[in-house]
Parts: sequence; C-alpha cells; structure tokens
Amino acid sequence: MKKSLSLIAVICALTMTAACGHDNTSSDVKGSTSASSSTAAESSEAEKVSDTAATSTVQTPSAVTTSASVQAASLTEASAKSSEGSENDLTYLAMRYYASRSNHRPEFCEIENDDGKTVTIHLYDIIDGHTSTCDWYYIDKNTLKGSNILDDEIDLSETAAAQWLPDVPQRSELREKNSFCGIAYIGYAENTDYRDADPKINDLFMSSGAIDKFRFLAQLPENYYAQTHLGTQLYLVIPRDPEAQVVVTEYDFTSDKETGRIYSSYNGSPFLLKCNYSDISSDVRISITDNEGVHTTFSPFISMKDGTPETDCKDVVIFPLP
Repeated sequence: MKKSLSLIAVICALTMTAACGHDNTSSDVKGSTSASSSTAAESSEAEKVSDTAATSTVQTPSAVTTSASVQAASLTEASAKSSEGSENDLTYLAMRYYASRSNHRPEFCEIENDDGKTVTIHLYDIIDGHTSTCDWYYIDKNTLKGSNILDDEIDLSETAAAQWLPDVPQRSELREKNSFCGIAYIGYAENTDYRDADPKINDLFMSSGAIDKFRFLAQLPENYYAQTHLGTQLYLVIPRDPEAQVVVTEYDFTSDKETGRIYSSYNGSPFLLKCNYSDISSDVRISITDNEGVHTTFSPFISMKDGTPETDCKDVVIFPLP
C-alpha cells in the first residue's frame, strides 16, 4: 500500500514536471515567436525607411536636374533671342535712341530689311496721309552699331541722352491752382522758324517780355519747338509735371480729324509751339499725361472777343505777359 502511494506520488511529480516543462517550452516558443515577429516587423519597417530614403535620394537629384535643365534651356533661349536681336528689341532700342536725342518720338518704327546680319530700321510719322521720315538706321544685329541716313555713326546700345530739364518757377503757380498746364502767347510769328535761329524770334521774345518772365527761353533747345504747316501764333507751353508725357498733333477741325503728330516729349519740359493759321479755330491738339496717368487734351487759340489767349480747357493757366 505504501509502495502504491509512493509510486503514485512519483508519477504525479513526473507529470507535474512534464506539464511545467511543456508550459515553459510553450512560453519560450511564444516569446521567441513574438520576438521574431517584432524583429521581422522592425526589419520590414527599416527596409521601408531605407527604401523611402533611397527613393528620396534618387528623386531629389532628378528634380534638381530637371529644374536646372529647364532653367538652362530658358536662359539659352533668352540668350539666343538677345544675341539674335528680335525685331521688338531693335525697334525699341532705335526708338529710345532717336527720341532721347531729338526729343521727338516717331509714331512708327519698323524693320524694313533684314539680311541676317544687318537690319534697316525706318522711323517715321504719318502727316496728312503721307509718310514723313524721321530717320533711317542701318544696324549690325550683333554689335548694335551702324549709321543713319546722314552717315553719322550710331550705337543703339548707348544709354538715352540727357534731356533738357530747366528750372521753371511758374510750376509752383500751377501746383497752387491745381492746373496741369500753363501757356503764354508770345505773339504773331508768321514766316519765322525757331529751329533756323531766326533773329526775328529773339526780337519777339524781347518785345513781348517773354524772355524776362521765362528766363529758360534763352537756353531752350531747338528740338523743344514744333509748328503746324500754316501756324502763325507762337505759344509757350509749360506742363506742371516735369515727368509728363506730351504729344502734339496737327488737327483739322473742319473734318474733325488728326492729320499727324508734330511733337512728343517724355520729360515734361517747356516747349514752343507755333500753330493756328487763323483766329477762327485752332489747328492743333496738345495731349499731356502726368506720372500718375491723368490725361488731358486741349487746344490754344486767340479769343475773337478781346484778342486774349484762351484754351478749350478750364484747367489751363494763362500766363500774362507785360
């Protein structure tokens, strides 16, 4: 009986040991499996990160290369266009060159001939339906140098010429009165031309008192003078804004049509204008645009009531002379 109990005890002990061993083994296996899974997951995640980094490393240079290629292509195209000298570039340079040296901006500037190396540029206005040539330029497209119709050497790459910018005390009065422009009637000037240094013009300056009131008249360049075909009345025009853009066109009031531009300026300096072949109507239109974009157009004439100068715009100041 005692042997049976002892045998039973031994068997139970062995059974418990085996059970405990099985549980430990299972736990070890589970732990090992879990650790293995975790390691695999970490390895997989690491591979993903590595792949992403590798992809990023590959994509970034590709993007930079693409961007650089596009930029290089754009620069090459721009460089080629610049070296080629497109029509717009050349006509712009020609207009700038001519306008800054003559104080007149032609209505039209066109390339008439292009043999691949040299271009012929025509600068002109249309007056009375006819072409009025300002100049012809013959320019090497690579150097931007050449000559004009008088065989004078020109270089379109040069900066714009300095403009005449006199001291004009009368502008303070224009600002006080909030007027965009002022004019003074100097007198009757038929058969005279300021550009010819006609002494009769200087005599008129003296006799009218204009030279005493407007001191800058003594230095007024000839390219700050314009006249209509049959003009007889000489006016001094003073824009208030020294940076104003001015355009003067001859005008036929019987047909209500502009017949051609006779003057333009891009620095707002005072200028002389001989216009109006009669006192009945004006034959000119003066357009002034200030640096804020405000635009006004008017015509000067002599009043048939009392012979005093007038305009068809109330915002123009009339400067009286002695």
